[in-house]
Amino acid sequence: MKALQSKTIITAVSLTLGGSFLFGGLSVSADTQSPSTTSVSSINDIAEVPYLTGYVVSINDNYITVIDAPTKDEAMYLQQDLYTAALQHKVLLVPVNKEMSFAIGNKVSVFTKAVTSSIPAQAIAPTIKKIIE
Repeated sequence: MKALQSKTIITAVSLTLGGSFLFGGLSVSADTQSPSTTSVSSINDIAEVPYLTGYVVSINDNYITVIDAPTKDEAMYLQQDLYTAALQHKVLLVPVNKEMSFAIGNKVSVFTKAVTSSIPAQAIAPTIKKIIE
């Protein structure tokens, strides 16, 4: 008799748990609105404000080096101690594009979605615009 009660209890518990998993796993919703497509992250809006505005101090095959300084002379002076300027977050390496036509001394604004944590920082997916004064 005890074995029969035990089997009955086990069967009842199994059906209860199994049924709750089976029916609980199916979500039924009466919501007829389409899902929202608005972005939860604000990373799409970051590139609207320039990350850095400064002067081009060097150009090589891979990067343009931009230093955040109020004048071209100060940017050229900061280039002499690039590491110290980089520690102050005043230096940004911008990957070179074939369409880019910048010269040393050009004032530019760099818009970027993100930067690396290296010293100096490197722009990720940047847009660089020349400022004409």
